[in-house]
Amino acid sequence: MHAGQSNRPDAPPGTGAQYGQVTPPARKPVVFSIAIWWSMAVAALYVFSAVLAFIAGRDALTAHLVAESLGELTDQELEAIAADPEVAAAIDEGYGILTTKAIFVLVAGLAVALVTWLSRNGAAWARSLVLVTTFLAWVPATILLSENSGLAVNKVLPAGTWFGAFFAVPLSLVVFVLFFLPPVNRYGRARKLSRR
Repeated sequence: MHAGQSNRPDAPPGTGAQYGQVTPPARKPVVFSIAIWWSMAVAALYVFSAVLAFIAGRDALTAHLVAESLGELTDQELEAIAADPEVAAAIDEGYGILTTKAIFVLVAGLAVALVTWLSRNGAAWARSLVLVTTFLAWVPATILLSENSGLAVNKVLPAGTWFGAFFAVPLSLVVFVLFFLPPVNRYGRARKLSRR
C-alpha cells in the first residue's frame, strides 16, 4: 500500500491518510480565477475614477463654470477668469465637494481590492465579504455621480471619472454571480476540509 493512502479498501484513491479527507483541486477553477480578476477590475475602475477626479476635476469644473456664463473660451481666457476671487471661490467650493466624494470612492475601491485578495483561497466568509464590500461601494459611487454644487454632474466630472464610477456598478453584479457558482463553492469546501 502506498504511503498516504487510506487502509480502508473502499477509500477512493487520492483521499489522503484518512478516509473522508478531501484533497483540494490542484488548480483553481477557471471561473474562480475570472471572478478574482473581474472583481479586481471593478476595484480598479473605482480607483481610476477617484484619482482622475483629483487630477482633472478642478480643470473640468473651471471650464464648466466659465462656459456656463460666457460660452467657449481659450485656455488663456479661462485662466484669467479663474483668477477672479469670486470665480476662484466657487471653483474651490465645487472642487472640495468633488474631492470629498472621490476620497470615499477611492477607499471603496481599495477595500474591494483588499477583500478580493483575501478571497483568493475560496473561503466562503471571504467571498461573502467581497459581495458585501462591493455592494457598499455602490454608495460612494452613486454619490459621486449625483449633483455636484447644483451642477449637472455629466458636465462637471472628467469623462474618465464618470465612466469608471458609472460602469463599475453594473459590472460588479457579475462578481455577485461568479463568486458563488457551483465550481467555486466546491473549491472553497475542498480547501476548508483540507485544513482540518
